[in-house]
Amino acid sequence: MKFGVHLLANLTPEWNSQYIQYQYLKELLEKAIADAPVMINENENDNDFNNPVVEEYFLRVDDEFFECCKKELIKINTFFAEKLAEALRRFTTLKDEIQYRKLMYGKVAPSHKTNKVGQSTDSTIHGVKQPSASKLSFVPDQFLKGNGKQRKPCKDIKNLKLAFSEYYLMLVLLQKYQLLNFTGFVKILKKHDKLLQTNRGNEWRKANIDTATFYTSTAVTELICDVERIYIDELESGDRARAMKRLRVPPLEERQSPIVTFRLGIFIGIICVLLPMVIILILVLNKSKSGIPLAWRDALHLYRSPFLIIAQIMFAGINVYGWSSAGVNHILIFEIDPRNHLTYQQLLEI
Repeated sequence: MKFGVHLLANLTPEWNSQYIQYQYLKELLEKAIADAPVMINENENDNDFNNPVVEEYFLRVDDEFFECCKKELIKINTFFAEKLAEALRRFTTLKDEIQYRKLMYGKVAPSHKTNKVGQSTDSTIHGVKQPSASKLSFVPDQFLKGNGKQRKPCKDIKNLKLAFSEYYLMLVLLQKYQLLNFTGFVKILKKHDKLLQTNRGNEWRKANIDTATFYTSTAVTELICDVERIYIDELESGDRARAMKRLRVPPLEERQSPIVTFRLGIFIGIICVLLPMVIILILVLNKSKSGIPLAWRDALHLYRSPFLIIAQIMFAGINVYGWSSAGVNHILIFEIDPRNHLTYQQLLEI
């Protein structure tokens, strides 16, 4: 699969404009190569890259190309820094909610040393100073009911697990954002060097991309590890297998089950036999032996409502297949649970 298609299939739709504009940079290079012979032939009728005229032309191309790359890099670094800051704030809030449960229900000992009731020392997360996690003034609205009455702990735990699960998904998407953009820069700079027969792209990558914040930062990976640890220890009582089953995000690309494919093939075969038989029966049994017309149309009317449901599911399966083939990530666009959803084959099987 070409990287351009892979990028479109795996990017987060809400962040679409914040990814590297790989296709634009690729078209910029291809246009430069396509225009080069015209300009060269007008001058010395020679397309040797060592020719001074050619070399000057491609130096101008480089200036424009690397300027575009620089703008893309600034955009990506800025966006990544904003999302990382947001992730750190959300992580602090989630830790506060965990600490709140410890203080309110006393089922787990507080993880921070307390000086006085309702006070604790500040903590540092990945080099960023965070506010105290055990301040009694912090009482999330979802943990209160009526006039400050506490909800049942089991419901609180369920909501808290869901919040951690959604936050973990955000971190995975941000980590994927880092990887996709770095891969995009590597691919486009390699293409630059190949088309222009130079190594300036590789040098630019070493000087700018390999040292870029969005690539060198390990904060997201550390946050993922911290979330896993907290979820396992605090919310699943040390059961790692159960915790990771809830947290783990499978690949967004759909993988079909061989068993589902086999069953779908059988059902399609049955339909291919059934539909002609229905048509034949309608034609042959239009009248009974006594010559009285059969009321088969009335019988078909009984199946109109269930047929609409069947048709809707079938067309949904066809749509999902079309989106998957075209590289459209409908799972993220329609905010479907990436851990638990139906593939197009499962829809068609239904």
